[in-house]
Amino acid sequence: MAQATGEDWRGVKLVLSTGQPRRETTGRLPSAWRIGVEPPPPPPRARAYEGAPMPAAPIAMAADAKQMMAERRAPLFDVSVFDSSFATEFSIPQAIDVPSNGQRVTLALGQHEDTAKLVARTSPRVDASAFLVAEMAQPEGVWPAGPLLLYRDGAFVGNGRWTAPSDERLTLSFGRDELVRVQAEPERDNQGTGGFAGSRAERKVQRAYVVENRHRTPVAVEVLEAAPVSVDEQVRVSSQFAPKPDELSWNKQPGLTMWRFDLDAGKTARVTADYTIGYPKDARLQMR
Repeated sequence: MAQATGEDWRGVKLVLSTGQPRRETTGRLPSAWRIGVEPPPPPPRARAYEGAPMPAAPIAMAADAKQMMAERRAPLFDVSVFDSSFATEFSIPQAIDVPSNGQRVTLALGQHEDTAKLVARTSPRVDASAFLVAEMAQPEGVWPAGPLLLYRDGAFVGNGRWTAPSDERLTLSFGRDELVRVQAEPERDNQGTGGFAGSRAERKVQRAYVVENRHRTPVAVEVLEAAPVSVDEQVRVSSQFAPKPDELSWNKQPGLTMWRFDLDAGKTARVTADYTIGYPKDARLQMR
């Protein structure tokens, strides 16, 4: 913890609480990858006459940037035992000193041990790498967002950030698994015509990924793929997968497909995804 009140705290007894009444009560919702028909372009705008004053947006942006920098320089108060419905409190039995210069004081408040399931997770279209991910039950108590120091086999692997899980499972990533090799084959993207008298256009996209286990033991593998989702009645999307995915809406996100399988030592596995996107011949696809 840290404090910047301008007065040193000497020999104080602290009760640390995870309650955060100043934080927003409604979280932002993620947006999905959607395919629709691009609207017609707007009419050209009139050119500004010479000597017109510049808009004040850069000044506002500069002010916002200064405020963000000031917030980043401010000391962080993310603290993670009395459990209640909305907060967790830690009562420190001994008196401690906390200087007023923002210097952090680290206290060991407790220890939690649990059994986790390890998987090598990859999203080849984003990054052809596999990351070691640990999944476990969410620990009891209310835990705020804060930094994490991650260790694997006793070795420090990097920094992470704790965020409150959205379901009963907790997921922590422990860096790249260099012994799981992932390859994204070149994507095939073909266009043609179809429908009555060639009134519709078709776009066919073929993707394939190969995963190889170079460990001496079997590993659990998860492959994530973002499939197109139509948001316009003029656009039709059909998907074919091999093998059949375990989930078509992973993490409750439409179009996010996930394969899960166990891969023996020294073995490889290949997954494919074929998409056919149909739309009016004179229209242009809009992806967002």
